Amino acid sequence: MAGTHRRNSGGVPAGGDPAGARNPHIGGGGAEEAGAQGAARGGNLRRGFRVGAWNVLTLGDDGQMADRLPVLSHELKRLGVDIAALSEVKRLGSGSAVAGAYSYHWSGPPNARQRGVGVAISTRLSECVRQVTPVDDRILHIRLEHTCGFMTVVAVYAPPEDHSLERKEQFYH
Repeated sequence: MAGTHRRNSGGVPAGGDPAGARNPHIGGGGAEEAGAQGAARGGNLRRGFRVGAWNVLTLGDDGQMADRLPVLSHELKRLGVDIAALSEVKRLGSGSAVAGAYSYHWSGPPNARQRGVGVAISTRLSECVRQVTPVDDRILHIRLEHTCGFMTVVAVYAPPEDHSLERKEQFYH
C-alpha cells in the first residue's frame, strides 16, 4: 500500500504562500529560499513525495545482493517512490548501502538470514537522514531533517499470520 503526500495546488503562487507575510512559520521565498536553507537544515518537504511499503521477500547478502538492489532501485524510481519501508529483507545484522538512486538501511537478526526490515530513501532525500536506529530485526527507525523540522520514519515487520500466538504476543508487548 502506498500513499502520496500532495502539495497544495489551490492557487498559491510559486514564490510561496500568500500568508507568508502574516505567518513567520511560512516562508515566502519558496524553492529559491529553501535551496539555501535546505542545505543547512535538510530537504524541502513542501514539494510532494511518495511513500510506500513493499515485502521484497529477500535482499539477502548471499552474493546475489549486487543484482537485487539495482533492480529494486529501478522499480522504485519508475514508480516515483521516495521512501519505501521494506519487509523480509533477510540480511544479517544492520547496515546500509547505496545502489542506483537510493540509499538502503536495514536491520536483521545477527546470525540468521530471516525476517528483517529496511528502508529505501531516494537520493533527493538521502541528504536529510540524520539518524538511523535499528531497534531489532523487525523495527527500524530513521530520522530525517527538513526545512520545517524533523520527520520520523518507522519501518515495522510484524510476525505473519502463520507464526505462533506466543511469538505474536511477544512482539506486540
